[in-house]
Amino acid sequence: MNVLQATQAYERWSARQVPLVPTDLRLKHAMMTQSAFSFLRATCYRWMQVWPEVCADLATVPSLRAVADLHVENFGTWRDSEGRLIWGINDFDEACVFPYASDLVRLVASAKLAGRAEHVAVKLDEASDAVLTGYLEGVRAGGGPLCCRSNIPGCARLPRTPCVIRSSSGRRWRPCRWCRGRCRAR
Repeated sequence: MNVLQATQAYERWSARQVPLVPTDLRLKHAMMTQSAFSFLRATCYRWMQVWPEVCADLATVPSLRAVADLHVENFGTWRDSEGRLIWGINDFDEACVFPYASDLVRLVASAKLAGRAEHVAVKLDEASDAVLTGYLEGVRAGGGPLCCRSNIPGCARLPRTPCVIRSSSGRRWRPCRWCRGRCRAR
């Protein structure tokens, strides 16, 4: 199956799941032609088809709940239910069970393509090192949330982030629910 056939098959399947707006679909197709990065962002379905062949040595690693559509523009900030500013992955619409290495490879590939399209200013070796380092540190830390300055179990260091959150009234501060005030935030 080539990319055109894969796209048509995916769009037929999508149309059975949710109503598609023809003008939005045409806009998506136009955006896909702007750069290799834009194409990658729009074709997670194709990545999932060809990745096991292109990266056959990684296709047999354990599968887990993967983002699948991981790329550099799927990270951002938001406020959590306790009012803290959180940074992380913000797009899970393609999440599925898939070999975990796919997310790592796709993220680095997206950094390379985003650099070519001048979306980010990072060299491939820097992006690769950052992804690998971040992944390994996250695994070693047990994958806990980033919320305070201490090493309380379940928390990880995040410089200049207070370990307290503003109450819903906005008037007083209280410890975050992860460390419950046991950290020594300054």
